[in-house]
Amino acid sequence: MSDNPGYTADFIKSDTDRATFMADPALDHLMTALVSISTEIWAQGRRMKIVERLLEDHGKVTRDLIESYKPSAEEEQAWRKERDQFIERTFGSITAGEAIGIGGAIKAPQ
Repeated sequence: MSDNPGYTADFIKSDTDRATFMADPALDHLMTALVSISTEIWAQGRRMKIVERLLEDHGKVTRDLIESYKPSAEEEQAWRKERDQFIERTFGSITAGEAIGIGGAIKAPQ
């Protein structure tokens, strides 16, 4: 189990690496890559927010300070809002006005 239980969880292996959600498996791979890249970008952005806060508060940054940082309730709320905006900017065009149906067919919402 993680040393920081409030922010991480153990990985649970599933068989999604063999699943096909869209008509073309290449689209599945492209979406997997996009989600992975987006996750990394958001994680780095959040870490940068922590670094900036530590510099403001302490004038220095160490790995231990970064890893042990606990955001305030206000920071958490602001970060959630920023995260939701990031998701909308990144994935909004994929879902705008269309929904992926079973078997990969694109259907207009009803």
